[in-house]
Amino acid sequence: MNDMNRTSTPPPTHARTHDLLTIEATYCGPPTSAHGGVAVGRFAQLVDPGPAEVRLLGPPPLDTPLHSLTRADGTVVVTGPNGDLAKVRALPNRLDIAPFGRRVDDEVEAAASAFLAGVAETGHAFPTCFACGPDRHDVDALHQYASEADDGHTVARFRVEGTGPLPGWLTLAGLDCPSGHTVFSLAEQPPAVAVLGSMQCQLHNEARAGLDYQVRGRLSSVVGRKLTSEVAMLAPDGTTIAEGRAVWIAVDPALFGGSTAEGPS
Repeated sequence: MNDMNRTSTPPPTHARTHDLLTIEATYCGPPTSAHGGVAVGRFAQLVDPGPAEVRLLGPPPLDTPLHSLTRADGTVVVTGPNGDLAKVRALPNRLDIAPFGRRVDDEVEAAASAFLAGVAETGHAFPTCFACGPDRHDVDALHQYASEADDGHTVARFRVEGTGPLPGWLTLAGLDCPSGHTVFSLAEQPPAVAVLGSMQCQLHNEARAGLDYQVRGRLSSVVGRKLTSEVAMLAPDGTTIAEGRAVWIAVDPALFGGSTAEGPS
């Protein structure tokens, strides 16, 4: 990940610059920066619908207006006060992720119990994380507690209270922490802390509030400090809602204001 004093990408010919968004503090991962999945979901909407890749160049700040620059080749660069934060591109083909098979609903509660038991014993790097932070008791948080299932995958619930369709960015955000806990649960030598470096993602179907979805993950590769996992969100009838391939990067937790306990962001 690049140094926080990096400079912004100069606009190429025919680039278009426009205001983007502000990621509110409730959507934090580490205490002072945006949840990686929320950032991916928001930024992925800047390119054409379909599979996209979001590469995070630094921690997106909270409660800070961000801007985007659409380059002539279609790549979108997201910038903040300290420079470039992400590069986003549409992918030419759908993600090639092997099916995870059927849902096993009783595994979700067992996984959550195992996750919380582990947190009680060793702590959590970012306990106020929007998705998996055990100190988040508000209804806005996702309360996604992933752990290993019997089939060698990881599993977690995704549920948003209310009614009606969910925005695509929120559905994609639900892939993030389960993909990170896949790294911690399944890697032979898991890192103390890892942050999301990039994610390829695709939204296949609309998710709706008030329903229980299931996110299943597998570890696909480990190369140095980079650990890659694949995840899929399954509807109650087993339909695939969204898929992602995430690259997690082992980091020093002190850089993000966290503790030394295991955890993604």
